[in-house]
Amino acid sequence: MVPFKTVRIEPGVYHVFVSGNLLYEVKKVPMEITRTWAAFWTVQDISADKTFSEFVSLKECKDFIKAELLKG
Repeated sequence: MVPFKTVRIEPGVYHVFVSGNLLYEVKKVPMEITRTWAAFWTVQDISADKTFSEFVSLKECKDFIKAELLKG
C-alpha cells in the first residue's frame, strides 16, 4: 500500500500527500452553496486535473483515494 498523509489546511480543506507529493485536495462544499440540507465533499485529483464530487464524509473521501491508489 502506498502511504498517504492527510493535512488540514483550513476548516473544510485538506491536502493529501502520497509519498511526499501533493496529489489530492479535499474540500467541503457548504450547505449555502449546495442549497440542500446537507453539505458534501469533493476530491480533486491534482495530477490528472479531475474532480470527483458528492461524497458524504471525509472518511468516504479517504476511502475513495485509497481505492484510486490501489488501482494505479
